[in-house]
Amino acid sequence: MEMDQSYDVVRSLAIRRLIVTHDAIRIARAKGDHGKAISYMNAFSASRLPSEIIKWVTNQIGAEKVKRPSANTPQVLLRWLVDLEDQGLVLFKDSLSKLSSKLMFEDNEESKRPPGFQCSI
Repeated sequence: MEMDQSYDVVRSLAIRRLIVTHDAIRIARAKGDHGKAISYMNAFSASRLPSEIIKWVTNQIGAEKVKRPSANTPQVLLRWLVDLEDQGLVLFKDSLSKLSSKLMFEDNEESKRPPGFQCSI
């Protein structure tokens, strides 16, 4: 396996872990287990994965061209990645627009972007 292929596999696994964590948090909340949801969110946010995903994106696009997400939660990172792709950026070989259906947010339109969240390039 070439180095580029290996790198792509690692990035793909990181995105899948991001999605699985997002789903686990969403399911825990739906079941009313907010303690478990917070535990999942804290574990993810404290891991190296959020900073690695942000580093991949800023290295690919250029740090000066992208505003970093305001938080390291799975929801914010997924929304950030989808928004960047919606702006025409191709970040990963697997199109993130396919993943946008995974973004199931709370009740109203405002919850799609947590307070203080901004995304622009």
